[in-house]
Amino acid sequence: MKKAALLVMAAALALAAGAEAAAGQRTPLLQEGKKTLFERVITRPDCRLVSRPGESAEGEGVIPFSRFYVYSRKSGYLEVGPDSRGHVSGWLKADCTIPWKMQMTAFFTNRVGRERALMYKDQKTLDGIVTSEKAVSLEKSARASLGKGGSSSVVSQEPEAYVNWQEPGRFYLLPILDSAEQMTADGNYVRELNVASLSLDSAVGNGGSTSASASGSSSAGASGGTGSGNGGQEDANSVGVFRAGVVFVVDTSISMQTYLDQTREIVKDFYKALDEAGLAQYAGFGLIGFRSDTRAVPGLEYTTQIFADPNDVTGSDDFLKKTAQLKAATVSSPLFDEDSFAGVAEAVNSIDWSGFHGRYVVLITDAGGIEGGTEHASTGYNEETLKADLEQKHIGLIAVHLLTSSQNAKKNRESAKAQYEVLSNNSYLNKPLYFQTDTADHSAFRKQVLGISDLLTAQTLHAYNGEKSIGSTISVLQEEAKKVGDNDIKRLGLAMQLEYLGKLQGSRAPSVISSWISDLDLAPGHKPVVEPYVLLTKTDLSNMADRVDGVIKAAGEGLRSPETMFSQLKDIALKMGRDPSELSGRKSAFSDAVMAEYLDGLPYRSEVTAMDAEDWAALSYDQQDKFLRNMNNKLRYYRKCNEDTDKWISLAEGADHADDVYPVPLRMLP
Repeated sequence: MKKAALLVMAAALALAAGAEAAAGQRTPLLQEGKKTLFERVITRPDCRLVSRPGESAEGEGVIPFSRFYVYSRKSGYLEVGPDSRGHVSGWLKADCTIPWKMQMTAFFTNRVGRERALMYKDQKTLDGIVTSEKAVSLEKSARASLGKGGSSSVVSQEPEAYVNWQEPGRFYLLPILDSAEQMTADGNYVRELNVASLSLDSAVGNGGSTSASASGSSSAGASGGTGSGNGGQEDANSVGVFRAGVVFVVDTSISMQTYLDQTREIVKDFYKALDEAGLAQYAGFGLIGFRSDTRAVPGLEYTTQIFADPNDVTGSDDFLKKTAQLKAATVSSPLFDEDSFAGVAEAVNSIDWSGFHGRYVVLITDAGGIEGGTEHASTGYNEETLKADLEQKHIGLIAVHLLTSSQNAKKNRESAKAQYEVLSNNSYLNKPLYFQTDTADHSAFRKQVLGISDLLTAQTLHAYNGEKSIGSTISVLQEEAKKVGDNDIKRLGLAMQLEYLGKLQGSRAPSVISSWISDLDLAPGHKPVVEPYVLLTKTDLSNMADRVDGVIKAAGEGLRSPETMFSQLKDIALKMGRDPSELSGRKSAFSDAVMAEYLDGLPYRSEVTAMDAEDWAALSYDQQDKFLRNMNNKLRYYRKCNEDTDKWISLAEGADHADDVYPVPLRMLP
C-alpha cells in the first residue's frame, strides 16, 4: 500500500512540475446529461494503475476507495486523475471502479427494534417491495430464503450485530451511487439508495481482493463475525462483562438544592445495592455541576466542576464523600438560562469513557442552555453541535427538565424544551429522551430519576448474569426490544448491548459491491436504516471552514447583503455534497442553472440546501441571526474535527495522512 500511495503522489508531482502549461487545458468528462458535474469513480481493491490501456505490465495497486476524475475512455479502460485540473495519473480498468456521482456515504444505524435491512440486486425489485401492501411479509420471505443459502432478489443483508465504524479495524463504506424517492403503500416516503458496500479490513487485509469471509458469504449476507472476541473466554453471542457509566450533569444554581440532595441520595442507594451484590465494578456513577458565567458574577465560583468521576468512585461512601461539597449557588446567575451545554461538554470531553460499554449522561436542570457564541457562553456549543460530540462517543443523553412556577421559568419553558429535545434526540431510537417534571411534586422528581437509574443499572446486572429475560444473544436482544414498548431508556440500553456484542463478535459490514436498499425500515414506524455522511479530507474541511468563515464575517461587517450571503453559503453546501474539491478548484459563477444541476438527484439536503431564496427572505431578523450563530457553532465543530486526531480515518495502510478522511454528518454541513 505504501508503493501505491507513492505511485499516485509521484505521478501527480511529475505532471505538476513538467507540464504546468498542460494543467488546466484538459478537463474531465462530464456526467451523462450534465453540463457542469464531472465524472468521478472510486476504486475497488483490485484496481491497478497502468500507463497505457491494455498494458501487459500488471501495474501497481491503487489505494482502495481512492477517488479519481475520468478524463477519457478506451478499450474498457478509464484515463483518470486525482483532480479536475488536468493532472492525469494513468489508466484503470473500468470494471474495477465504481461511478460516484456525489460525495455522500451512509452508515447503518443501530438496528435495535427493527429487522436487518435487505440489500436488493436492483431497483426494480426494491420498488416492488416498497410499494406493496405486503411489504413486511415479502421482506420476511426474502430474509428466510437468504438464511437458507440464497435468494434470487437479495444479494446480502445488514450485519446481525451493530458495526461501530468508529472502532479500529471496523470502518466500512456505503457510498451512495444513485437514489430515488418512492412512496410506500401506507403513504410514507422512503429513499431508495444504490450503494456500494465494502469493509475496509477485507479490502486492505487480503492482498487486494474483496473477501466475504469477514461477514459471511455475499449471498448469505453479513451475519457478523464468528469469533468470541476475547480469546474464547466467552460464548460469541454472550453480552458478557458489560460495564455502564452514568454521569449526572446537574444544574447547581440557586434554586436547585432540593434536587441536588435527592440526586445524591438516589445514586447512594444504587451504589449500596451494587456493593451488596458484589457488582459495583460493573457500573460507575459520576456527577458534574454547572452554573453560569463567573466573569459576570464571580460569586458563582465555577461554570462547571467535576465532583465525581465514574472511573474513580469506589462505592457509595466514596461517592458521598466526593459530592459532599455539592451545594446550590448562593448568588443569582446573570441570566435565567444556565450553561448546561458547558456541563454536558465537560462530561463528554473530560470523562474517560473507554472503559464503559453503556454510556449515559443524565442532564437535570430547570433552565435552558446558554447558546454558544452569545455573551455569557463559556463554550462554542449549541444543542446541535454538542449532540454531534455525544454521538461521536456513543453517549446517550437523557434530559430531565424541571418545570418551576416562576414567570421567568414559564417564559423560558418552550425554548428550553426545543433545545433539550434536539440535544437528547437519540440516533438509536430516532426520538428525544426528554422528560418534564413538575417541581410542585418533589416525589415525582425522585420517582423519575430513580426509574432512569434503575433501568440503566439493570442493563448491567442482567448482562452480567446472562439472563435471557434481558438477552444474552442478539436474537433475544431484538425480541426484548420489541416487548419494551414505549420504554425508550430500556431500548437505549438494549441498543448499547447490541453494539457491544457486535464488537465482541468482530461484526463486519457486508462485502458486496452494489445493491439497492431502503433508507427506512418498511415495518410500521419506519425507523431509519442508514444515516448520511460526507467524507472530507483535511483540505476539504479547511477549505469549507475558511469559505464559511469568510462569508459570515463579510455579512457581519455589512460587506455582503443577506441575500448574497445565503447564495454563497448554498454554493458551499452544494459543492460539499457533490464534490468538495471544487471549493479550491474552478471559480465559475454559481448560476441558478448550475445550482439546479447540483441539487438534482441529491438524496439528502443539508440545512442550507433544503432552503431556497424565498425561505431565507421569509425569516425574521431574529431567525436569520440565530441561523448565523448556528453557522458559527458549526465552524467551531469543523475546527474541532480538524484537531480530533483519533477520528481521522486512513483508508489504506501506509497511505499519506493528507488522504485521511473525517466522516461528517450531513446535518452538520452548512
